[in-house]
Amino acid sequence: MKVFLVGLIAAFASTVSAAAINVEAAETDGAPFWPPHPTTTVKTTSTSKPATTSSSTSFIITITTLPPHPTSSSSRPCPTVTHTTRPSNCSPMLCPVPDCTDNKELFIPCGCAGVKTALSEWIKGLLAVPFVLYSQPTGVFETNGFNVSQMSEEAHRRYAEIMRDIEVMVDDHITHQLNGNMVPSKLKLLVPTIGNFFTRLPLEAAFKFQDRKRYISSRRFVSPSFNDVRLILNSAQLMAVTTHGTLRLATFDGDVTLYDDGESLEPSSPVIPRMIDLLRKNVRIGIVTAAGYTSADRYYARLHGLLDAIAGSALLTPQQRQNIVIMGGEANYLFEFSPSSPHLLAPVPRARWLTPEMASWSDSSIAALLDVAEAALRDCIKTLNLPATLMRKDRAVGIIPTDPKVRIPRESLEETVLVVQKILELSLSVGIGGRDFDNNNKAVPFCAFNGGRDVFVDIGDKSWGVAVCQTWFGSGGGGSGENNNGNTNGHGNGNHNGNHNGNYSKIKPEQTLHVGDQFLSAGSNDFKARSVSTTAWIASPAETVELLDELAGFMGKKLS
Repeated sequence: MKVFLVGLIAAFASTVSAAAINVEAAETDGAPFWPPHPTTTVKTTSTSKPATTSSSTSFIITITTLPPHPTSSSSRPCPTVTHTTRPSNCSPMLCPVPDCTDNKELFIPCGCAGVKTALSEWIKGLLAVPFVLYSQPTGVFETNGFNVSQMSEEAHRRYAEIMRDIEVMVDDHITHQLNGNMVPSKLKLLVPTIGNFFTRLPLEAAFKFQDRKRYISSRRFVSPSFNDVRLILNSAQLMAVTTHGTLRLATFDGDVTLYDDGESLEPSSPVIPRMIDLLRKNVRIGIVTAAGYTSADRYYARLHGLLDAIAGSALLTPQQRQNIVIMGGEANYLFEFSPSSPHLLAPVPRARWLTPEMASWSDSSIAALLDVAEAALRDCIKTLNLPATLMRKDRAVGIIPTDPKVRIPRESLEETVLVVQKILELSLSVGIGGRDFDNNNKAVPFCAFNGGRDVFVDIGDKSWGVAVCQTWFGSGGGGSGENNNGNTNGHGNGNHNGNHNGNYSKIKPEQTLHVGDQFLSAGSNDFKARSVSTTAWIASPAETVELLDELAGFMGKKLS
């Protein structure tokens, strides 16, 4: 018996050793993961005995400190992560032992929640189950069993139940979010990259609304698609900011949202009467575009149809006409409506609208960041042999086609964005350019994005641009003249250093809707607005028209 036990223990030990080897191999030979494997020798932190070092290492990532619930409008601290490096000759089955590990604290950048597609794809996967179970591809040919009408009713019931269940999980997630609960919500466990919500989402009602339009439940061969889910989420967000709240500010992207890429907003555009209807209902409008022009005539050329219609509309009061601004270059140039100006727009000096945090970005730090971006863009032009010309502005740098008739391949534009973005991130991490040493070593924010025909790097991003619009109108800018109390969520405290002083608050994120198309491509500059407002993801100007019709209906009157 003793011999048998000794043999059994030896066999178990050999099995454990083999498992340890397999674990090590899986960690080093598997799919790539963050952070990447280092290529340099890593030293341990022990001082009692020299540790063995090797260029072959493995990692364990564990969350050790979660960000506390914010008690003010200041920025939320980023989570702390422990990065454990283990030399290759130190078996993980034997740890912890002296001189075995090296711990370093890393910091995950703020605002790193996954893109909106994570929730959309998860919902699409849930809806695929009842489609498989209840769709009847041959129902129209058969006389027995379910017919197509019965199939549609059953699928509709199951889809609606799923959306109601998700709605309950979103409400639970919001409760955790508001209470500062350190335990993750069920939704957070199922979709780890989910961010915060400014409003609840009536998903069941939104699904029923879209099902009446798109007949999702009646389809027998095509399951609920990503676009179906995207439009359901849009409708839920519109319901939330109207039926369950008050919409005070609507901001819009320009290209692909209000007009086709590279085109202008012509007088015949169907989006114009719908935007005038928003102004008539005292909803402020901000056009937050990446187009960075320093003069009013360039913006008038792109938006003349809307501006002329506002100036000549008999439906608007003089005060309502003032409730539109143009924020150009993401967050760098503000223009207000001016009926007496030749181009119906007047530039607003930065001293009147810059938030204190934006005003703290020094010119030298901005120039240093743009220098690094310019060098990276020049390298991309050479490496990818791009038919492009460099363009440098005071707060942006980018590349445009040398010949306007030539279209640079999308893949080349995406590669350029990712290369430049990574170089800028690395340069900021080591303090080469873009850090203000006179301002607590803060990094100047930037946005590198694919504009469809070009690539640009702007100072700031659309979260700052939307936040400026919230501050501008919340402080009495435009023709509102009203002050509203509420919490401020955004960047800085929003004090104007000019004509708009006194007690006021920003328009709240739950009272703001940003409409745009850039939520998926490299840069995703519209996605940045998600941190300061609710959002609606559209794919074309035609979808914007449909979205505004939905919004008008939810607000109580559909525009005919």
